[in-house]
Amino acid sequence: MHRRTIRIVACAIAVAMMSVSSLSGCGSSVSSSESTEITAASTESTEVNEIAGNKGAPGAPGDAPGGPGGGPGGAQESSSKVSVIEGDWSFDLITTGEGDNATVTSTITYYAGKTDEVVIVPSVLGGAPVTEISSQAFGHHGEIMAVYVPDTVTKVDEWAFYDLNTASIISFANPDVEIDDAAFQSSGNADLYLPSGTSVKEAGGKTVVTDGTELLTVEIENEEAAAIAGGSYLNVTKSSDYSITSDDIAAIAVSASGEASDVSYSNGRVTFSGDAYVAEEEVIEVNEKFADKVSANDLINTLWYLSADDAKELNEKIASDESYSDVKSLFNYEEGYYLNGNKVELADDCGAYDVKTGEEVNKDSETAHYSATGVGSYKYMAYEDTDNDGKIDVIYYSPYGVNYSYETTTISSTNENLDGLSARDKLNPNYLAFANAVLKASGEGNDVHEDSLIADSSKDGAKVEAA
Repeated sequence: MHRRTIRIVACAIAVAMMSVSSLSGCGSSVSSSESTEITAASTESTEVNEIAGNKGAPGAPGDAPGGPGGGPGGAQESSSKVSVIEGDWSFDLITTGEGDNATVTSTITYYAGKTDEVVIVPSVLGGAPVTEISSQAFGHHGEIMAVYVPDTVTKVDEWAFYDLNTASIISFANPDVEIDDAAFQSSGNADLYLPSGTSVKEAGGKTVVTDGTELLTVEIENEEAAAIAGGSYLNVTKSSDYSITSDDIAAIAVSASGEASDVSYSNGRVTFSGDAYVAEEEVIEVNEKFADKVSANDLINTLWYLSADDAKELNEKIASDESYSDVKSLFNYEEGYYLNGNKVELADDCGAYDVKTGEEVNKDSETAHYSATGVGSYKYMAYEDTDNDGKIDVIYYSPYGVNYSYETTTISSTNENLDGLSARDKLNPNYLAFANAVLKASGEGNDVHEDSLIADSSKDGAKVEAA
């Protein structure tokens, strides 16, 4: 392990590292080069993927004055959460209060889908209403054309719908939804739809559109037994390609048991049977023969193979996409394997294994290459370079998702626009992969720790450094 200064050359990395509600983009409200430190609860070394703090750092939910149930002179109401994954959805089940007075809500922290052009956000996850969409829950999805958000959602955090460049519709069924000013950064092509009765005229830098819409509702019976369910949505009727139906809403339903027989749909009503949903955090099992080689924390890497045609297509897409701005010159993909977006070689005798079962994983019989993560059975991977020659010798494929649940920490800055604002203590796995690729490309290893992160921010957002 070593310490050094990380010079990160792209504004995209700044976005990856912190989420600040007053920043309206890379050309932010920072008017001069001023030192900004993201402080943690202690001065112990901080992993790059745990930017600026530990869980429970000052400013974390429930710790700050005025947190849930708090406030000056008020009693602090108890609150707890369990982080869960169901299908493509990572979410926190949050219980506030105790006993008969306890309420349970769901906050979406990450959407992992890769193929659906039209996304219907559940109104129920884990048997509880979905009330919040957190920062970067929908970051970087080039396949999404429309997102439909249910009427249960009351709050949308900063950067929640970041970089949805292809999206043309973001629809909310709740006329009073609270949308952060920075919720739609780099999603400039999307129109924002709210119900006709809303008093909101503008949100997240977008003018509200109310015409050409209709409210669609699927009744939910026994939602406590639902893992995933959809209720009321504002359908955009003037876009027939990306509009939705009641059948589409009903189709997202999954019972707590996972059994199709525990879900029925008739006459506009979805009925769940079986036992109530019980939240259990996913336990990552590492086969005993790999116990001294890989840990659960290592299973966050991505691996994919590009053919020559794939590389050409990707380079052309990046070159034509203005959202990449100044960083597009850093990308020049060619045929080969990519670890976290950075080209890598596999040893001739490289082996691959299922980290859970211990079974060997063979190359695809048609392509003669190892499978990409994120498609099929395997979501992430870990690896070993046993002889330190820079080539991967062993791949450990993981069937487990990464639950992107984070706490917040407080920014301490001489810049009044930043001082006192919050930042996340953990990177989204997609951003971690991107950041790792930049570090690797500069010739640095993976084992980098920093005592603190300092953002040297100029108005054009040209430079971000860690020291």
